[in-house]
Amino acid sequence: MSWQGFVIAALLLGAATSIARERADPPGMVKVPAGRFVMGDDTGLPEEKPRRDVQTAAFLIDRTEVSNARYGRFLDAVAKEGDSRWAHPAQPRGQDHTPRYWKPFVQPLIARSGVGPLLRFDAKTFIHPDHPVVGVDWFDAQAFCAWDGKRLPTEAEWEKAARGVDGRVWPWGDRWEFKRANSGGYERHGELDGFVYTAPVDSFKNGASPFGALNMAGNVWEWTQDPWTAPAGSGTPLSSRGGPADSPLQIIKGGAFNSYPSSLRPARRDRYEPGYRAFNVGFRCAANADR
Repeated sequence: MSWQGFVIAALLLGAATSIARERADPPGMVKVPAGRFVMGDDTGLPEEKPRRDVQTAAFLIDRTEVSNARYGRFLDAVAKEGDSRWAHPAQPRGQDHTPRYWKPFVQPLIARSGVGPLLRFDAKTFIHPDHPVVGVDWFDAQAFCAWDGKRLPTEAEWEKAARGVDGRVWPWGDRWEFKRANSGGYERHGELDGFVYTAPVDSFKNGASPFGALNMAGNVWEWTQDPWTAPAGSGTPLSSRGGPADSPLQIIKGGAFNSYPSSLRPARRDRYEPGYRAFNVGFRCAANADR
């Protein structure tokens, strides 16, 4: 081959490599293509109805829930720079983004009474670096995702990433299998998924969604971008008082380590006040596919 041929071959190889890099999913994320999918469940709770076709643009979503280690790097950035660049406009003034269970959470009176050791978990339970961060509210999740150059997924994006396009009941199919998810309620009856509380964020690979996202059934509930509406898709956000709200409830999806299988269905919806921090609620981030 002539030197000109080598040059042309090298240029073609470089172009192919560049295209491959552009098409590859960003580290830690999976791509969900544009198109329609089946959302909701007519056999589920009233707020899950109706079962319907929904169109989404292409998007990216984190392969795993945000871990304590990743969240710790966000807190380091906040400690150095503050959070003004990443805070949601509605975030309460003086918001402390420290997860609830990274700080003492047992009231002194309980600790002195001797009841402390009888609590369901202790100070070490939810701080493992490779486990999902919990005890964070919706504003914490919003700020982290903005810091990471992303955003929270919409409810439709989250559900599509979890169940694919064919309306399956769980991420892996229509038949429940305990060893595909970190669920709860059946330990005494042989559940044996291996975890009483949270599991590492890269656990249960045999329960991955059709797009390769992990733990979209169980482990921890996950915050989404959308306010709660009932029925689904009605467009009217509701407050904890049941009426239209200026500060609405926010949708969580996916179920948790203490949830029964019916709550681990991607169609299942629940909600919390945006400032609520719970030991079984975390999150993952999403992004536009053309970012």
